Amino acid sequence: MYILLLALLFTILVEFLVIWIFLRKKQKTVLILFCTILVNCFTLPLATYTYKLYHSGSGAG
Repeated sequence: MYILLLALLFTILVEFLVIWIFLRKKQKTVLILFCTILVNCFTLPLATYTYKLYHSGSGAG
């Protein structure tokens, strides 16, 4: 469980830095961070669930 939380935080940080480098508008920094957190909080659980479903049905593990 902690690995997933660490992966989520690392993904949020990397995505935020990449977006911030391209935009570089100081008044939008908090909005960019908020959007990054929202996107990752929805997509990481969906990706994890899909990954588990896909690999549990494949017989590989």
